[in-house]
Amino acid sequence: MKKTQLAHWLGWLSFGLLLAGAAPSWSRADVLVGDFNGNDVERFTDTGTPTSGGVSAGSGGLNAATGVTMGLDNNIYVSSRNTGQILEYNGSTGAYIGVFATLPQDPNPFGPGTIPASPAELRFAGDGSLYVSDSGGSSLEHLDANGNFIGNIVTGMYFPGGFAISPVNGDIYAADFGAGIIYQYSAATQTTSVFANLNDTDPSSPTYIPPGPNSYLGGRTPSGLLVDKSGNVYVTDLFQNQLLELNSSGILVGSPVTVNIPGQPIPGDQFPSNSPTDITFARNGSILVANEGYSQADATGTVAEYDTSLNYQGLFADDLPSSAAITLTPPAFVLGDMNGDGTVNNFDISAFELALTDPDLYLAQNPTLTDFLFRGDVSGNGHFDNFDISPFESLLTGSPSAPVPEPSGMLLMALATVAGAWVAGRRRRAGLALIGSAPKDE
Repeated sequence: MKKTQLAHWLGWLSFGLLLAGAAPSWSRADVLVGDFNGNDVERFTDTGTPTSGGVSAGSGGLNAATGVTMGLDNNIYVSSRNTGQILEYNGSTGAYIGVFATLPQDPNPFGPGTIPASPAELRFAGDGSLYVSDSGGSSLEHLDANGNFIGNIVTGMYFPGGFAISPVNGDIYAADFGAGIIYQYSAATQTTSVFANLNDTDPSSPTYIPPGPNSYLGGRTPSGLLVDKSGNVYVTDLFQNQLLELNSSGILVGSPVTVNIPGQPIPGDQFPSNSPTDITFARNGSILVANEGYSQADATGTVAEYDTSLNYQGLFADDLPSSAAITLTPPAFVLGDMNGDGTVNNFDISAFELALTDPDLYLAQNPTLTDFLFRGDVSGNGHFDNFDISPFESLLTGSPSAPVPEPSGMLLMALATVAGAWVAGRRRRAGLALIGSAPKDE
């Protein structure tokens, strides 16, 4: 098929979808919840129904599940805090595969020598490398795709908490649980700056946040972070038992929201009743918050659902020993479905291009699509690379030899021009692909 024909076809397809008001039909993505006290990973459907495929208690020596994520290979990776390891499990069955990495030991803060690392939050980058928050150390650790230590970023933290990658620019936001500070690591300059000091004591400061309700436990303790597509940052405050929303300048939006799950007992002036630990977006756009609870014996751990204004929507899951980490599995796999809506159409074009040229930013914008290397391998050569461009074009058109409708009108001409520019640009940027040389023009 000629480029001009493809451009006309994409313009016609875009126009038809605009007229029909077509919207993505999001497919199911399961929710994985790491259980700190239960030493397991529980799995739920997107409606909160328990399902199979989680990680059983103690499997592979799992001890204190403080982080969970999906790898680019579709397997489950879990931080085993008390063993200093990242463990790998089958993404469908939850069966133990092996130790992916043992983190370097940390200096002993109470004397000479070293102590085992304490891995917590973990996320894969687009090249298959892994970032891990070491809550027993002072930084985020960077491991290569084979689990080997590369180096540290966001150094000098007092007690590293969770972190998140911005879908806006790929920057990493890291929480210092012990100091109450959120740092911003620039993907462009590879430098670190303070994004927000949650314990700023100057009421006249634009970044001032009122003290939390549990001041007897100290200041604010950011544990989990989430960044939306506008650059707003959502924060779980473990000891103050609250949720915060900060705008892209680090200024509080609205008021802190106290986590008060209906029906959950409040133990007076003991540990906070819910203790929010981690946070993520659900497939429907709502926010899911994992709460540790306060008693393993009473199984008071929960996952609560909020809208993006942090209004409580209800319990997603409860009766968990201690929810410490939460993530989503990829939705149903469809070859070429690069935006994860369950079908292949022109909504996938920009996602396909971004995944090929900037996989880190693609994953930041599509955190559940960790299987993008499989989705994009339209050529079937076992790689996602520039050789998938032509097969993807053919997949969009249905048949490369089919007659192409001739659109008309100024709007269609504009749409065709945009589509043609995308195809031409993809060809020019083929050198940015992962492997191989540019395929020949048809």
